[in-house]
Amino acid sequence: MSDHPSIKNPMARSFPESEDILSEIFKRLPVQSLRRCMHVEKLWYYLIQTPDFVTLHFNYHKNRTIENKYLLFSLPSNRKRRISLRYDNEQCDEYYKIQIPLDVSLFSSNISWKIYGISNGLLCLSCLRLKRDSIVYLWNPAVRKIKKLPASPYSDIVRSCRVHLAFGYSAKSNDFKVVKFTIFGEGSSFTIDVYSLSCNSWENLVSYTCGDSPLPFKLSNNSVFVNDSAFWVGKKRVGDIAIIVQFNMEDKTIIQMILPEYRFFSAFIQSWGELLYVSAVDRNTFKTWVLKCRLTEEGDKYIIWDEKLSINLQGKYAWLPLGFTNDGQMILRKSEEFGYVSCDVNSESKEFVDLWPSIDSDCCADLRAETIFVFMESLVLLDDDK
Repeated sequence: MSDHPSIKNPMARSFPESEDILSEIFKRLPVQSLRRCMHVEKLWYYLIQTPDFVTLHFNYHKNRTIENKYLLFSLPSNRKRRISLRYDNEQCDEYYKIQIPLDVSLFSSNISWKIYGISNGLLCLSCLRLKRDSIVYLWNPAVRKIKKLPASPYSDIVRSCRVHLAFGYSAKSNDFKVVKFTIFGEGSSFTIDVYSLSCNSWENLVSYTCGDSPLPFKLSNNSVFVNDSAFWVGKKRVGDIAIIVQFNMEDKTIIQMILPEYRFFSAFIQSWGELLYVSAVDRNTFKTWVLKCRLTEEGDKYIIWDEKLSINLQGKYAWLPLGFTNDGQMILRKSEEFGYVSCDVNSESKEFVDLWPSIDSDCCADLRAETIFVFMESLVLLDDDK
């Protein structure tokens, strides 16, 4: 029926057809206005929280212009990160600063934390340096709701391990998913667990012992979730070659993809819509590909690396890919000076355009983003579990 999930509210109820008029009016309002409406009348309060209205509201705004779509700046600040939500316009004006719920243990301590993904108004947060028992949160800042996820399988195992997360929305199951890839020891065994928001529980999808042949790759914290698959940037244990590792939730397979030019010592992975972009840099070159999957006549899958961008860095600043604008322009930052540029990677001209000239050097420390996400407010409901 819908392509957007929500958590059923036990107080929510169905409404007669006459109240469809209210829904048609309310769906046009931004989330902040709806939050105020919820305090006007009980009927409005219950209506706005029904799963059907949450879906109606999200789909209405998703298909409109970028007027209600924003850019979320994840900003470093000593050991803590701050979040700034800004309009996706020429001035990059600030919409508002997202207030971090300091009563949540992740934020109240001195632990550095990270956004592991954003989808349909939800943020997935956890420690920057993940451990087997690190707490994972889902947060909807628009409605000021945060949910502490239950402990995943094997979280009490004492053995040393490295943990990697990915977060996104699964269209096939109409649900939000958190994928947790845990590698024990030096890669002698691993598990992959998946959390589903609709049932508030984890499922162990893969448990594997490698024996004398350890896992042949290492993973980084750079991840995306696209088309029911989690992707991480990784490196081969032998040769230190940059790769992309894919875990497909549907068939529970793990695929390693070597970049078409594997001399690069750093790689970055990003998504825009259903497209997966991989960027790589060495001392002289910056390149970006879009990753495409094709089927043979026999039904076998194969990968196409479609090169979109190639920059000769000799005598220039290095570029760091940060994200995309709402209309699909790649955002890059000069690594040795303040400033952002955008590039239409699907255009033949490959021109670079300076972004947000109103953000001058006086603000550079405040807006030197580590990551920029496309963000649209939503009413996705979460329990107030902390």
